Amino acid sequence: MVGAGAAAALVTGGLMLSSQSGPSSPVRMSSPPLAATQSVVRLEVETAGGPSTYGCGVVVATGGMIATNATLLEGARRVLATTASGRHETATVVAVDPHSDVGVVRVHAALPVARFVDWRDIAPGAGAVEVAVATESSGSPQSMWWDETIASTGAAVGSGPGSGMVSVVATTPTGVEPEGAVLMEHNGAVVGLLDRFAVPSVGGGAAFLPGDLVLQVARDLVADGKVLHGWLDISGTNPGPRQPKGALVTAVRPGGASKTRLEPGDIIEAINGRPVRSMADLSSRLYLLAPDSWVKLRVERANLVRTFGMWLSSAP
Repeated sequence: MVGAGAAAALVTGGLMLSSQSGPSSPVRMSSPPLAATQSVVRLEVETAGGPSTYGCGVVVATGGMIATNATLLEGARRVLATTASGRHETATVVAVDPHSDVGVVRVHAALPVARFVDWRDIAPGAGAVEVAVATESSGSPQSMWWDETIASTGAAVGSGPGSGMVSVVATTPTGVEPEGAVLMEHNGAVVGLLDRFAVPSVGGGAAFLPGDLVLQVARDLVADGKVLHGWLDISGTNPGPRQPKGALVTAVRPGGASKTRLEPGDIIEAINGRPVRSMADLSSRLYLLAPDSWVKLRVERANLVRTFGMWLSSAP
């Protein structure tokens, strides 16, 4: 539910965007990136015997391909999409991936594809704009926007959908519980897709599925109907406060991909030349790589940095 206090309204076609201020939000509100809102779609999902639920989707590919939360689409009997121009389209569920909580629906409308930003290029403390679907006390859904601050970008989802995957956490204003939202940079690039049933592992705020993760999972779903990803065959956690950033290896599966390369106690600092911030960061990066992919790891072992190359396995 959204409390009173909408400060302004901005109408672009059929998508009403209202600014919302609250105790946790900045006083000065930036305007939403209007061109980017053309790639944001409001979704209404009807299920058998239950009330409609609402959420947001973002256009990830030509042909009307829209990514949203897999949980939103559970038991969907009918999905209605409303575009920024006010056009209503019946959407078809293409595929869902429960582990990442990403699902894809298709509409016939020609919609602009959103731009996405890599979550590793986002720094905590950076500003963003959240475009959201919320429900007023009257029960009517509307789209709203407000300024956000990025709280973290490397922490795992603590529980709920996408548990263990990396998240972008933003400081949603107190008293606001959007039913769906897209987090954007001020230039319109998508930072993340709200997963309102997921709980961040640290701190408060709302957990967003990183935009780049959503994009690549959605592409796999469109191409293959499922996500096929490689494995290092390890278990791990985050390093301690006095250790380097990365993913700390706690166990290596006998006979697995890493059997002759990694050891418990190793800290994976980079994969394919890109820094690893956390175990969740590593897990999410591996989730986007196909089985039998060749990867290069930078590893710290006993205060010495080593580089290993290996093939990912095709089964956990």
